[in-house]
Amino acid sequence: MDIKQIKTDSDKTTESLNTEEQQLVNEHFKLLVHNAIDFLEKSVNYFENDLKVSIICLCSAFELFLKARIIKIDWKLIFKEQKNATIENFINKEFTSINSDKAKKILRKHDKDSLYLINHEVFEELKDLRNNIIHFFSEETQNEDKDRIIINRYKALYCLDKLLQNQWKEFFKDFDRKLKIITKMLLEHKPYL
Repeated sequence: MDIKQIKTDSDKTTESLNTEEQQLVNEHFKLLVHNAIDFLEKSVNYFENDLKVSIICLCSAFELFLKARIIKIDWKLIFKEQKNATIENFINKEFTSINSDKAKKILRKHDKDSLYLINHEVFEELKDLRNNIIHFFSEETQNEDKDRIIINRYKALYCLDKLLQNQWKEFFKDFDRKLKIITKMLLEHKPYL
């Protein structure tokens, strides 16, 4: 479906335009979720050999799941600058999206049932660690802090699994089979726990 066709086809009613717009948004929602799942899988693949990359992938997946959930509330909310929130910019990915802190604020307003899990301290700790890994040199993944990181990673995966399997199940039910990756990740932690 070509966005230019939607924009220029004057025969379309507002209702059909909204239907086509929603179809495009749903397609992009699916692509975003597949990207999040891909990051989860990479987090599993790198867990043993490169904990830093594994943490970066897990945090990226979490942020993408937050944005995907927000798209189901209103796709315009993932725009950092609301003045740029057009369907053309959304479809063409010509915008800056919100960060995880802004995503949490939006979900605080629109999805109160998920607040405890979204605001769990382990996500903040992992996000801080991710930022240190990306922007600075971090020895934490190389020394005795590794055990604490692994435990926090396990807790974060558990919270993410609860969100996707319970509070957000209706939004992510089409990905249920693929999301079994989280169960695999949780089971991988058993030797460490």
